Amino acid sequence: MMQTHWLRTGIGCFLFGLLMVLVSCHEEPALPDSIVPYQCRIAQVEIIDTTYRSTTAYEYDKSGNLTKIVFPSGTRTYTYDSEGYLTKTEDGGTVLTYQYESNPKRIKEISGGTLKYSYAYEGDNLKTYSIQNGTAVITYTYSAGQLSDIRTTPTDIFKVQNGKISQEKYTNGAILNDIYNNLDQLVSQEYIFPNGMERRVYTYTYDDDSKISYSNTGLFFKGFPKLGQGKSVHQPGPYMNSPGRAVATNNILTLTETYYRKVGTGWGDPLFNRTLRYKHAYYQNRYSLGYARSDGQRVRYTYSNCE
Repeated sequence: MMQTHWLRTGIGCFLFGLLMVLVSCHEEPALPDSIVPYQCRIAQVEIIDTTYRSTTAYEYDKSGNLTKIVFPSGTRTYTYDSEGYLTKTEDGGTVLTYQYESNPKRIKEISGGTLKYSYAYEGDNLKTYSIQNGTAVITYTYSAGQLSDIRTTPTDIFKVQNGKISQEKYTNGAILNDIYNNLDQLVSQEYIFPNGMERRVYTYTYDDDSKISYSNTGLFFKGFPKLGQGKSVHQPGPYMNSPGRAVATNNILTLTETYYRKVGTGWGDPLFNRTLRYKHAYYQNRYSLGYARSDGQRVRYTYSNCE
């Protein structure tokens, strides 16, 4: 998971009104570029819908490490040692502690309450990553840095293609099918309800590859494995990226939703169909400052530490 940076008073990029105008976007780094590189980091995400408004804010230490996320529903904090390795996270009543192997120093186990995250390596590469919550366990297996297999207890069935989950069959009968393009972008998702009688299809288009998603800015966590290639590089762990899932590398331009109901042995005509269009404004022709969506939703992204 990539990280973000919260504004200090009076400093940062601000968005105002429907035009999403950039006013200022620069903060002197507390450390040299070699330690904290210049680049925009998300500071605040504000969602303005027809019926509600919510804000999520991000804070950092002087080294650029994420220290706090303030959600509308609560706060998550991150604690680091003197070398910058994550040692503890607190999210509501969930406290997780982080343990590392010593040579090389890399994540070994994360635990708290009924939760346990385990990492096993083969040479320099991650071999397995397991998540246990009580008696439920899911284990991800990797080959040459790419996801190759998933096993779960209770038994859901996963198909993996090119390091991505292409199909999930759940014990309740539901099925989820995902299709990715050659940029690792999720372009189609089909959900079949447990009763097998309803089906929803979502298709996505994205802006060009030079544009950056707000969630793809900032630093990686030290000591965690990096998987994938290019802008799709991600890290598995709690509050990080889910293995085999889409990594937000670019911004959505359109989302088309189509709902079907089974008629006889096939699917009938669409019961519902709409395309939501996203109009983004950009800073430096790279960072989305937010978007106005065709259904009236608006989102504003505030950045800091911009170059």
